[in-house]
Parts: sequence; C-alpha cells; structure tokens
Amino acid sequence: MRRVFSMILLGFGLLSASSSWAGLRIYSTPLADADWQLQGTALICRLTHEIAGYGVAEFRQQSDGRLVFQVQVEQPASATAGEARLLSLPASWQHYEEGRDLGDLPVVPGKIPFYLGESGARRVMAELEVGLFPTLIYKDWVEPQDVVRVRLSPLGFSTVVDEFRACVEGLLPYTYEDVRKTVLLYKTNQTRPSRDQRDQLDQLVRYLRQDGEVEQVRIEGYTDSLGLSRINLVVANQRVDAVQAYLVEQGVDAGLITTRAYEETEAKFDNRTEAGRRKNRRVEIILSR
Repeated sequence: MRRVFSMILLGFGLLSASSSWAGLRIYSTPLADADWQLQGTALICRLTHEIAGYGVAEFRQQSDGRLVFQVQVEQPASATAGEARLLSLPASWQHYEEGRDLGDLPVVPGKIPFYLGESGARRVMAELEVGLFPTLIYKDWVEPQDVVRVRLSPLGFSTVVDEFRACVEGLLPYTYEDVRKTVLLYKTNQTRPSRDQRDQLDQLVRYLRQDGEVEQVRIEGYTDSLGLSRINLVVANQRVDAVQAYLVEQGVDAGLITTRAYEETEAKFDNRTEAGRRKNRRVEIILSR
C-alpha cells in the first residue's frame, strides 16, 4: 500500500529523484488551530473547516435530505483546471494506519472547484471520523507547472459531527420549493380556512419563522362564476382577508404580506365546467425571495 501511494504522489510530482519542492504548495491549517465549526437552523446544517490561506471546506445538508461536501477557494479555478486526486492519508505519527485512494474528481471552474454528492460526502466524512486526513492533489490552475496539496484535518471533527447529525435530525421536512406556492381550495360560500387548510398554513408559518430571505408573501384570491359577480368578488376578498389574518395571528410579519382578490372574469380555470369552478374557488399564497 505504501508503494502504491508513493507511485500516486510521484505522478503528481510530489516525489522525485531531485526532491525539487519549489513547485509544490501545501495548504493545511496548523494542528493547534484546526477545528470544525457547526452552524445550523431548521433549514440547513453546515459543518465547516477553514484551510489556512486557501479557503473553506464544508459539509452541508438541507431539508431536501441530501448531504454534500464542497470546498470554496479564495482563487477561483480556471476552465482548464482538469482533475484532482482525492486521497485519505494518515499523519506521520499514525504508523498503524494505511492511506486510501478515494479516486479522481473534476475541478469545476469558479469559486467552488471541488464538490461531492451524497456518497462521496459520506466517504470523506467517514475518513475524518477515523482520524485520517482527506487530501486533494492537483496541478495548480494558475501555475500549471506547480502541484497543490490541500489537507483537511480530522482534529475536532469527532467532537462536533454528532452535533451536526442532531442538527440534521431537526431539519424541517420540506424546502422552499415545497412551500413557495401554497394553494387552498374552498367549498362554495366557504370564506374561512378549514382545519386541514390551517394545517397547510401552519406548515408555511413554521417555514417563514426560519427563512429570513423571504421578502414577500403574496395572497391572491379567486372565485367561480356561480351567483352574482359582485358577491363572488366579496367572497374572494373575504377568503384573502381570513388567510392574511391567520398568518399575522401566527406571527408572520404583516409588512411582508400583499393581497389581491380577482373577479370571476380573471379566473385561472374554465368557469363553464364544474371541475374548473371547483379549482377557481382558491387562495394562493406565493413566497418571493
């Protein structure tokens, strides 16, 4: 195994007969400063590690359930950056451990050149948990004759990874896309939200309490064509007003809310059919960031 890793490192110019280290740049945080920081809400959990002079490595999981790993760099990668090798290496004092080759990954142009999806992220996390140092090796995109080695430290990881998992357990089971548009369908002459509709609104409220990026909550009411048109517009307004009142009562900032009720001639569906009229008895709550 050691011989295999020597061959891998030789391929990247890290070992050579002349031992010319001028073309090698190593980025890692000093052991005394190495740690992992947790930032978490009910919408997203982040576990970050600052790499001195290079950038920030991050595990991230959102309420969509997907764990990802990425490295954000100070010097954006060029479009011709190529590939990197990902190894999991022991420290010099870990004589009982052997390194592992985790394979190649593409270098993506821009500020986040290294990105791993669910399976890759879990593999890197597992290597850190056993005390190994996941290490990226690649030819520099600024000076292609140079080789760059970026090392993640496992120090402090085991003390915070359980907190990260607890954060993930507490994530809301829905995302912005799930609640961006909420539709309430009404029975004829119904103006106040039913119990099931209040449950829908409660889900929306729980989300809004966590997402400070929502800039507007737009409430729009529609009506069918049964009865007098002026009465139908009154009913549409009453539905909108009742939804607005409920959201504000539950703590939604009234300053975020805008409302509008539409006449039957502005219906979304065909009022000449029962199916269309049923869908037109509706209130839509639309979020904007």
